[in-house]
Amino acid sequence: MARNRQHDADASQLAVAAAAQRKTNLLVWLKQQLNNNPFLPPQTNQILTVTASDGVAVSPGQIQHCYRTAHQYRQLPRSDPRHIQWRKKLAAGLTAFYQAQNGIPAQLWDLPDGYSLMVEKEYNYGRSMGAELLFLYGHPLGIDKRFGSTETFLPHLRWIVAGMSPGACICRSCTQYYTGVEPK
Repeated sequence: MARNRQHDADASQLAVAAAAQRKTNLLVWLKQQLNNNPFLPPQTNQILTVTASDGVAVSPGQIQHCYRTAHQYRQLPRSDPRHIQWRKKLAAGLTAFYQAQNGIPAQLWDLPDGYSLMVEKEYNYGRSMGAELLFLYGHPLGIDKRFGSTETFLPHLRWIVAGMSPGACICRSCTQYYTGVEPK
């Protein structure tokens, strides 16, 4: 009888230890998933959030109608590696400009409201004609004022973060609008 109790106690301790190990393994796995999830802020990066915006949301259909081309447009999801890369480059540009603290790499949590990264693909008679191009839409001056790279959007993003004083933006589209002269 005593031997059975001892055996039951040992089995119970083994079951508790196995459950604790499974719990530890699950926590390690969850932590890895959270660190790799593009929808959650990474644990090792400084997260930047832009709360101000002058963006005007546009749909792929509006772009198609504006340009009247055989190209097709679709919005790039936040989880796409190219979208993540854009946000990292923009965050690096902001942190370099504003002297971010601690030298911690930064990531932009999301684009300002009203701005969306679109993929443009050219089609001719139903056949794909080339590579996918990325453009950022949402400039308040219209659909034709799109940004083709992070470098062209960064001056406008800095202006948004700095408080959007009228006429002070040095991006190509704003400069052309306010001065009538296209920058070089």
